[in-house]
Amino acid sequence: MPSITINLLLSIFYSRLFCKTNQQNVNGCPKLTSLPESIEHLTALQILEIGPCEELSSLPNQIGNLASLSGLAIQGCPKLMCLPESIGHLTALRTLEIRNCEGLSSLSDQIENLVSLLCFEIQHCPKLMCLPDGISNLKMLRELEIYHCPNLQRRCEKDRREDWPKISHIPDTRIQDWQRDQDTFQRWLLYAYLH
Repeated sequence: MPSITINLLLSIFYSRLFCKTNQQNVNGCPKLTSLPESIEHLTALQILEIGPCEELSSLPNQIGNLASLSGLAIQGCPKLMCLPESIGHLTALRTLEIRNCEGLSSLSDQIENLVSLLCFEIQHCPKLMCLPDGISNLKMLRELEIYHCPNLQRRCEKDRREDWPKISHIPDTRIQDWQRDQDTFQRWLLYAYLH
C-alpha cells in the first residue's frame, strides 16, 4: 500500500473517528513517512506512542497543539532526524521517551518549555550529540535516562563534561553505555571462569 494512502487513512482516522480518544498507538506502519497534520484534532489525547515506523522522517508541527498530551513515546523511527520546534508547546507533557531513532541528531531547543516534564528517556540514538541548553530550566524533571548514546554519554559524565551542568539538578540521572556494560560483563565472566 503506498504511503500516501496510509497517510490519507490516518488523516481520516484522526480527524473524524477518534477525536475523543485519550490514547493512540501508531505502530507497524513500515511505509508511513509522516503523520497527518490533522493529528491536532485529537484534543483529548493524553498518550501518543509512535513506532516502529521505519520510514517516518518527520513529525508535524501540529503535534504541538495536543494540549492534553502527558505522555509521548517515539521508538523505532531510524529516519527521524529532529523533533519539531512545536514540541515546546506540550506544557502538560510529563513523560518523553525516544528510543531507537538512529538518525536523530538533535533535540529541539524548545524542550526547555516542557515545564511539566518529570521523566525523560533517550535510548539508542547514536547520532545525538548534545542536550539542549534549556534542559537545565526543567525544574520538575526528576528522572533522566540515557542508554546507548555514546556521544551524549561522554558529554554527560558527572562533574567532568560539557553537558553535566545542564543535568546536575535532576535527582535521578542514569547514564549507561552498552559497550561498557558488555565489557564489564565479559570481564566478570572471565574472572568467574578462572576462579
